[in-house]
Amino acid sequence: MPMPYAHLALSQSCLRRLDVHDLNDFYLGAFMPDIRYFTKQPRTMYHFALEKVDELARRGAVSEAFVLGYKTHLLLDQLWGKAELKQQYQSAFPFFLRHRMSPRMLEVALEVYCLDQDPIAVRLTAAENSMTQALGITSDVLAYAVSLLQDYTDRRSIRAGLDIAETTGMYPPGRLTEMRHLSKVIESSRIVRFAVHTIVNRSSRHTYTRLVDGVLAQLGATH
Repeated sequence: MPMPYAHLALSQSCLRRLDVHDLNDFYLGAFMPDIRYFTKQPRTMYHFALEKVDELARRGAVSEAFVLGYKTHLLLDQLWGKAELKQQYQSAFPFFLRHRMSPRMLEVALEVYCLDQDPIAVRLTAAENSMTQALGITSDVLAYAVSLLQDYTDRRSIRAGLDIAETTGMYPPGRLTEMRHLSKVIESSRIVRFAVHTIVNRSSRHTYTRLVDGVLAQLGATH
């Protein structure tokens, strides 16, 4: 599962090849499956087949942009969950690092790469629709989640993302501690930061492109 900013950055790259007019709705949809961290509901409550997205959208007034964003998130999760993709991503790192690149570290690496891409050019506004209501997402929870997400897009750092993770209980304590340690290592000095970002950017580019192309191929077949 990509971290929050990676979802938005990858969705933005998909957006460049999609006909979308309501950017706010698109990005809200691209974030919405992970609202579970705020509602404390099971993952299956918001992560389901693409057909169910269409079914829920048909029940009321839901913009096409929101539906596309939601599907983009689900497809990114599906692609990221494939062992082959992670193996190829791991093999793209220098030899001395490959054996250290656990799935968790690959998540962090992808997030670092995405944070180095173009900023998310939108000011997010919490907007309810019939689909968020059908999923039991209250206006208060939606507004709180969107405010934290906007803060992350403004600050654009691993530390900001982990602050959200801690606030929402997104990660178990042990995992959060490990990821905070990784963040401190990455930011420990200017030289280390430069080296890490250089390696990550070189190693992540192909995987990032594969994820975007994979989503667009699926959207072309289903939308």
